[in-house]
Amino acid sequence: MITESQDVICIRIRIGDGINFNAPIHIKDQDQTLNWLFKRIYHECKKQDGSISLAEDYTRLMLLYCYTCHSEVMHDTEFLDKVSAYLNEHFCEQISIPVLAEMVHVSESYLSKAFKKRTGKTIIHYVLDLRIDMAKQMLSTTTYSIETISDSLGFSSPKYFSRVFGKSTGETPSNFRLRTK
Repeated sequence: MITESQDVICIRIRIGDGINFNAPIHIKDQDQTLNWLFKRIYHECKKQDGSISLAEDYTRLMLLYCYTCHSEVMHDTEFLDKVSAYLNEHFCEQISIPVLAEMVHVSESYLSKAFKKRTGKTIIHYVLDLRIDMAKQMLSTTTYSIETISDSLGFSSPKYFSRVFGKSTGETPSNFRLRTK
């Protein structure tokens, strides 16, 4: 059995008021940047000339790298929360990925990848799932026609609504209504 060794290094640095890490951060050193920086710091500290200015510079670089990684994670969380909240409130409206991306100031591809990574669904499938959940509720608690439900949930046609509903539930909206009433 081959196992990969893993180093866990904890650093505690008092910075003052400028940068605030409220909790430990975990960074995977996939590109070996931190490994390289640690080696440079160690090498500079072991020198016999008494100067540690280069070690201090490498330490600043390492801190900046950690802060950047941490900030990117925080940024993803913030903008994805904003997008999710928007979708949960506006799922009955036409949703445009370019408009969403502009709203949170990221590219369309970055938004799509980050959203799928977080939810396991594309933005479109996420919205369709919200619409289908609401359709189930409306079908089982109201007497609205399938056409009215389809239109109120933002589907382009009752036929498309029925097809999406069938894929999601395995039955037609009419059969679902009969079974749940």
